[in-house]
This record gives sequence, structure tokens and C-alpha cells, in this order.
Amino acid sequence: MIEYHVGTSDITGTIYCGKANRQDCFIEWKDKKDVTSEAINAVMSHMMMKVKPGEKSFAYMNKTIDGKYLRLKIEVADHIPEWLEEQEGR
Repeated sequence: MIEYHVGTSDITGTIYCGKANRQDCFIEWKDKKDVTSEAINAVMSHMMMKVKPGEKSFAYMNKTIDGKYLRLKIEVADHIPEWLEEQEGR
């Protein structure tokens, strides 16, 4: 059955959305579009809305199949962090 899916490429790390035919663990894409930047920006906006008043961060935690833990965290700063200034050559 063809359904709408969002997924990633194991090779490029690209986030795709589109129509796909899912059979067991295999997904055959029928139509897909690279939405990596849009997806990341949407997640950041979603997480920003989850930051409670008076707090500076929000995080999601997930346990992987092999027992490791993943943390996705957003931090809100009033000024550009020093590490980013250095990275951008400011």
C-alpha cells in the first residue's frame, strides 16, 4: 500500500518525505523530496515552543534498540555563543 512517509537515507543522512510503498522493513519510494532543512527548522520551532517560561532548554530522550541513549536538546541563548562566533569568524 502506498502511504505518505518521512524517512532518512542511511547513505547521505538526507531527510525525505513523499509517497512510498512499505513492505516489511523495506520502503520503496514512489515520489520523494529532500526536506532536510525544512524538517530540522520545524523540529527546532517545535522544541522552542516546548521551552517553559523562565527555562533555557528542552530535550527529548530516546533509547535505541542496542541500549544506547539519544538526547535531542535545544538551548535558548540571549546572545550568540562564543563557539559559534569563532566558527563563523566573527
